[in-house]
Amino acid sequence: MKNKAVHFEVLRIIAIFFVVFQHTGEYGAQLYYNLEPTSISYWLSMFTYMFGKIAVPIFFMISGALLLKKDEPLSVILKKRVLRIFLVLLIVSVGYYLIENMDNLSFALIPDFFKLFFTKGIQKNLWYLYSYIAALLMLPFLRILVKKLKDEHYKYLIVINILLTSVASVCSAFWLKKDIHPDLEIPFATFWNIFYMLMGYYLEYVIPKKNYTNKNAVKFLFLGIAVTGLCVLISHFYFSKNGYTDKNLIFSKKFMTLPALALYFFVKTLCQNKVPSERLSKFILFLGSNVFGIYLADSLLRRVFISLLDILPPVIGDLPACYLYVFICVVAGFIVIGLLRLIPFVRKLI
Repeated sequence: MKNKAVHFEVLRIIAIFFVVFQHTGEYGAQLYYNLEPTSISYWLSMFTYMFGKIAVPIFFMISGALLLKKDEPLSVILKKRVLRIFLVLLIVSVGYYLIENMDNLSFALIPDFFKLFFTKGIQKNLWYLYSYIAALLMLPFLRILVKKLKDEHYKYLIVINILLTSVASVCSAFWLKKDIHPDLEIPFATFWNIFYMLMGYYLEYVIPKKNYTNKNAVKFLFLGIAVTGLCVLISHFYFSKNGYTDKNLIFSKKFMTLPALALYFFVKTLCQNKVPSERLSKFILFLGSNVFGIYLADSLLRRVFISLLDILPPVIGDLPACYLYVFICVVAGFIVIGLLRLIPFVRKLI
């Protein structure tokens, strides 16, 4: 196994824990809705949820690092990449649709399935695959772009992103009282899939290797944590003034940039400067190879163990119970998906 690949898998493993936590609702991710600010769990729940928002950016950055450097004809992109993800999306969507309509199955549901599939989506958490397909369709253009961009261009994109997301969200909430003009959206700077794929390439191939020092990594990680802490404080202030409304999560998606970049930089530095043993590397690779499958089965895994969220809280507390629940779901996912990937067809897809 190549040492360079280790940090990709470590990042995937970290991200999938955050993904599952994001979907725990009032049991964990939004537990702070029902708590007082005097409770430590209030702040921990909010911090974990908001820092955990970096999961999807991490996945896109990994894709950017792995895919943007390649040179492939359009036919390969469409057949090998786009078609594969589309088939995964279709198969998994069919599976979830059948489960949800098990008591009412009929051929009359087929039109309904395709209407949902091409509009709202069958399962809410599968939105990422739609966004990923869109990013894959842009690969030919992004590959040309990254060959021309220089360090200062990437830094410029980061600044624009922060201005139009973090700064704009604060101005919108506390000053303008309205969203900023929608036409200020910039594809390369504010669209998740495109921006973070470019950032993955930047962190992987543009930043000089000498910059990946332990000192820089720790500083950057602390900056990312501090930014998340700022997001938590701003959110708390907004909630205390406006109550819990539909815009409760207005800031949670707007302060991801620096924390996501910081975690990527930190993990890459750690794996680059302290290379894991061959045995540990193989274990990390095994876990990382199952992450995509866990994401696809996330909803089912959470349903299987949902009773734990009734059993555990009286014993260890609400938030620790949710953390343990997430850990059990993910570990079970590694086992189940690992076994399923022994089947050649499944392994080829996920």
